[in-house]
Amino acid sequence: SYGDVTYTVRSMKGASYIPGDISKKVQVVSLPNTLQRLDYHALDGFTNLRLVKVSTTTPPELISEFKGNASSYVKVLLPKGTIHAYRIADSRWNDFLLIDGEGNEVSVKLSAAGTLSSEIVKKADYLQDVNILKVEGSMNTEDMNVIKKSMPNLVSIDLSDAQLTNIPDEWINGKWGVESITLPKVLTNIGSSAFNSCYHLATINIGSSAFRECRSLKEAELNEGLSELGTSVFYNCSNLKKVYLPSTLKTLSSYTFKYTSSLEDIKIAEGLQLIDQYAFEESGLKSITMPSTLK
Repeated sequence: SYGDVTYTVRSMKGASYIPGDISKKVQVVSLPNTLQRLDYHALDGFTNLRLVKVSTTTPPELISEFKGNASSYVKVLLPKGTIHAYRIADSRWNDFLLIDGEGNEVSVKLSAAGTLSSEIVKKADYLQDVNILKVEGSMNTEDMNVIKKSMPNLVSIDLSDAQLTNIPDEWINGKWGVESITLPKVLTNIGSSAFNSCYHLATINIGSSAFRECRSLKEAELNEGLSELGTSVFYNCSNLKKVYLPSTLKTLSSYTFKYTSSLEDIKIAEGLQLIDQYAFEESGLKSITMPSTLK
């Protein structure tokens, strides 16, 4: 509205109409339910754009070159139940990461490894519709490839109750839209470049008691990107001697290293902010150098 006049927005032109220093700061664009088309270079200039919120259930017409030089890493939040209509209207909507409503969430329990795809389609029309995924049960390489190759719109992956010991090399390399990953409690290995170029990844969690009483475990080097360790992760790992904690880890939870009687060398990178009570109770540590980032 301007003064006493209210205008209806039916099309959007490029950010060239917005001062450059402003358009470069914009991360979220909300489109009204009256919008009918995105015009030439409609998103041009929004080089740091992360999210477009669309209100109209009828897909706006996309004019050639509507994206311009907008960021390539943009999520589009659609009205719930409209994702198929948008895909059918113009395949270029698939250039974005599409989120249906608040996110299409699917939880599956696998009775056998290699059945992830068939179990998901019992609960979602298409694999690519799923935004939030939780998996329980036995998984294998075939299942991991389903996530990697056939589920482009994932933002959250929870494998905490999956029977999976190995994350393959380059597993979700380049899956930039994933924001959160919870790793299996029985995990023993993360392959090289497993999460490379996951630009929006903010949280990697290792669940509580993940390695509890793994009494043959001698050394643990936790990858950069890990942000949270659940309680009792290395509880009673009686042969654990060396540990490296990455700079991205913010909190050591209670009982993380309780009863690690052989622990003698732990390196904590700058970045850790909080150590909960009893984190090192009855460990074998004689001394420890704390990071300056502790609060």
